[in-house]
Amino acid sequence: MVKFKTILFVGHEASLSGAPKSLLNIGNICKEAGYNVIFLLKDGGPLVGEYQEIGPVFFWKPDLDQATLFKKVLFRIKGGLLGYRKSLLKRIKNQNPKLILNNTVVNGSILEWLKTLEAPIISRISELETAIKVYNIHGESAKVLQFSDLFVCQTKSDIKRRGLTDSLFYVGRKDDPYPYYGIFNVFFLSSREDTFSRAMLEAAQFGLPIVGFSGTGGIEEFLNEGGGFLAEYGNIEETFTYIKMLKEDQVFYQNTAAEIKEVSKKYSGEFSKAKLLNFVDRVISEHNSVK
Repeated sequence: MVKFKTILFVGHEASLSGAPKSLLNIGNICKEAGYNVIFLLKDGGPLVGEYQEIGPVFFWKPDLDQATLFKKVLFRIKGGLLGYRKSLLKRIKNQNPKLILNNTVVNGSILEWLKTLEAPIISRISELETAIKVYNIHGESAKVLQFSDLFVCQTKSDIKRRGLTDSLFYVGRKDDPYPYYGIFNVFFLSSREDTFSRAMLEAAQFGLPIVGFSGTGGIEEFLNEGGGFLAEYGNIEETFTYIKMLKEDQVFYQNTAAEIKEVSKKYSGEFSKAKLLNFVDRVISEHNSVK
């Protein structure tokens, strides 16, 4: 593997949601493999500090909300946003990135701007059809398609009616969710759309049978070899039927749990790391051979 090449990771924000966490994880894997890692973020968030532990973090626009009047005036004197972007591009060029990895469909304008770097662009699409249509209102999704070289892409009334009010608990946002997987019996993925849910992968590693909706994304491929059930999209009755089956038949439950744990091995950390690094190395090598 080619070592000490620089990879530029482009993200839309540093929030605690799935896509920013995945980008953080991928960046860390590449750093541990010997790559220099830098980030360009459209917006900030609580994970910025963790990004900075991996590599330099640049921002698509400056944060002037808390800036002094002097800094705001200086910003205008230096050319405002256009001046800032010109300086930013120069700083990124000085890092000499050999690969650009974009994380979502909302970064189309950034990819158009980065094309001058002449580095291959891989877009990892975290959204499905509905979200892509929403983000394309401003042309962002279309630009991602245009400028990327490669793509790696319940209700309260129901709960009350079934007498489950005292059985459901909202634990809030947790920095470390893993202790909670140990007390669950079944994982219900209720997403309308989800490419390949990180929470689903984590639940499978803990041996939790998975129930979800068909036609909602990667869950269909994931459960192709067993370990869970797919209800018709939005069909709560069918969903509860599957959960009830798992609850009432312990032998059936144990077999299903064993199946999903076996399925999860195909997506284990080390296996996924090897595939990611081989892919990144191949793209950089092929691009260099063409130049």
